[in-house]
Amino acid sequence: MEQIDINQAKIQSESLFQAARNGDEVITTQDNQPILKLVQVVKSKKYHRSRCNKQYPLEELVKGISPENLHSQFDSGVDLGNEVW
Repeated sequence: MEQIDINQAKIQSESLFQAARNGDEVITTQDNQPILKLVQVVKSKKYHRSRCNKQYPLEELVKGISPENLHSQFDSGVDLGNEVW
């Protein structure tokens, strides 16, 4: 992890970008306090769909519900969007 003052970072931006591309973490400071973190963005793995396109009828899925695998109601917290229940 490299720390650099913001004034020096302005001068050395190209080398700091290269360091981040190489996997280093660069912390930019101002008055000895961290204000920015420059890191490489890690590409996520692509989601692969199953090659099986089988569809299951609701009745078949409901048959699998039993008292042993049925959970009780739970509170998921406050509504955050436009949910209406």
